[in-house]
Amino acid sequence: ETLIDARALSSQKMFDLSIHFMDGTTTTLQAGASWTVADVKSQIEQKHSLPSLHEFRLIRGTQELFDNTRIEIEIQAVAMKSAAKAIAILNELMETWKMRHNDEQSDKDKA
Repeated sequence: ETLIDARALSSQKMFDLSIHFMDGTTTTLQAGASWTVADVKSQIEQKHSLPSLHEFRLIRGTQELFDNTRIEIEIQAVAMKSAAKAIAILNELMETWKMRHNDEQSDKDKA
């Protein structure tokens, strides 16, 4: 059984790893950036008791993940127009216009 030394992991970047079980339950682990599948299995076994002669198998999509495999995360990114960014730019332009307009008005008042 692989035990993970918390002191060794403290210097590594950590991320939350959600594990979904076939019964519909989910558990979340604080995983280290260099963890392998064996490390994840070990942490799950520590968190959830298993009947004797049972083991956890980790599956991603249709493939089983093997013990020496590093945990990889896939994230999809989509570039799209941002209404929030457009509004922020418009607000900046309005503030600039107001400042210039106020400066021009105060110049006229002085003259």
